[in-house]
Amino acid sequence: MKQFQHKFFLLPIGIAIFVLSACCEPAAKKSFPIVIDTSYTDTAIKDAIDLNIQGFPPPDPLDSGYYPIYSLDIKNTGTDDDNFSISFTRLKNGFVDSLIIRQLVKAGETKTFKTYGPIPSNSQDSAKARYYTFYVKTLDSISLSVMQPTINIHYGESPNGPEQCGSPGKDISVDPTKLKHK
Repeated sequence: MKQFQHKFFLLPIGIAIFVLSACCEPAAKKSFPIVIDTSYTDTAIKDAIDLNIQGFPPPDPLDSGYYPIYSLDIKNTGTDDDNFSISFTRLKNGFVDSLIIRQLVKAGETKTFKTYGPIPSNSQDSAKARYYTFYVKTLDSISLSVMQPTINIHYGESPNGPEQCGSPGKDISVDPTKLKHK
């Protein structure tokens, strides 16, 4: 009887050790994005506002506006390659949406992150709505210092698949008023 009790006592300890060994600390990537603040550029593209949002009247088919194309250089100063995401988020007409650019940046490398060009007229309205929040009436109002979007860089995210402990990553905010035109 004593031998049975001994084995029964060790079973929960064995399960606890197995569960604890299955957990692990998320592996943090050794990467860190640095914004090259003198690399910022913006340009505008005039395009028709071809968008039908449910619940809103369609815009005049002849209506057009400017939307900005932002460009910014980011350097990976860490020792690991990483996928960096930069997002420009703006609130307009009750919508909050982001223009997001995601790129792999190798350790020590500097890459240019640039928002996309014109949206084809046959694109889904959900894609167009993202850009509609960045439309402006005049060419001179596209600058980040004027539009004041929230700018964030996401980095350090690692996989969370089988036998891996993922990391959700971290975010860095960029102050648009401190960026200088190239």
